[in-house]
Amino acid sequence: MKILLIGKKTSHLALRLVEEAKKAKQSLVAVEPGELQIIVSTKGFKAKLANGKKLLDFDVFYFYAIGKDALELAELAKYLKSCGKVVVEDSLAGGRLPLDKFDWRQQDILATPDYQFFFDFKKRDYNSIKYPAIVKDIHSSRGAGVFKVTNKTELKKVIDRIGTKIIIQKYLPVKSDYRVLVVGNEALGAIERVKSQENVASNRKPEKVLAVTVPDSALQACVAASRAKGLAIAGVDLLSYRGKYYVWEINASPQCRIFEKYTGVNAPAKILQYLQSLVKTKA
Repeated sequence: MKILLIGKKTSHLALRLVEEAKKAKQSLVAVEPGELQIIVSTKGFKAKLANGKKLLDFDVFYFYAIGKDALELAELAKYLKSCGKVVVEDSLAGGRLPLDKFDWRQQDILATPDYQFFFDFKKRDYNSIKYPAIVKDIHSSRGAGVFKVTNKTELKKVIDRIGTKIIIQKYLPVKSDYRVLVVGNEALGAIERVKSQENVASNRKPEKVLAVTVPDSALQACVAASRAKGLAIAGVDLLSYRGKYYVWEINASPQCRIFEKYTGVNAPAKILQYLQSLVKTKA
């Protein structure tokens, strides 16, 4: 079995996957999208690596941290799926591009704080906002593009910075969030990231990180919510407020450096085992 990781090959997770694959004597190659060659002609569709190796020589394709190349790589994922290959995330092959901050599918499983989505925020909309509020850039990921605003002036400054296609969400006064790492049908554990009250974006450096235990019901809800979003490998960010857990974001292509450090869980090894299991299950 041969695995090809397509995406940010210099990321911590990609490097750790290569390391774990070497230990397990598993063939795994990581490439950037720029190393792919796609040829469309009257003879059909062909895809290969810059070194000439055919993509169809691989069995499993893990698309990781593909960012701005997602639309084009979704077409490649569809092609690979049509050739009987295993694609992760499978939803990519279905043309479904997950947005970390905007989805309604998991609402019946694990609620998000109430929010409004605006295709184009207008001047008249300022009067409908209750402060403080959370403003999110819909296309950003991993906690980026998240701002707390306490008045109309602050909201205008954020909109000037990120644009008018935004989410405005109810503010919950909490000082920490939780990251749950989901791989397949398993939640590997959780860490708590303690922050200052103003430091609401989950990608900003927390004041303290702790390995914690969250209720099994919340962990299983994270697995179900990830599946509902079309993700098998995900980082689910939770908030706990007045005894209830809420989804803050569901992140495709999660990083695991901090998670590994504080939980001691070898997440890359778990991901590798999951990728291997997909071929065994298919067989």
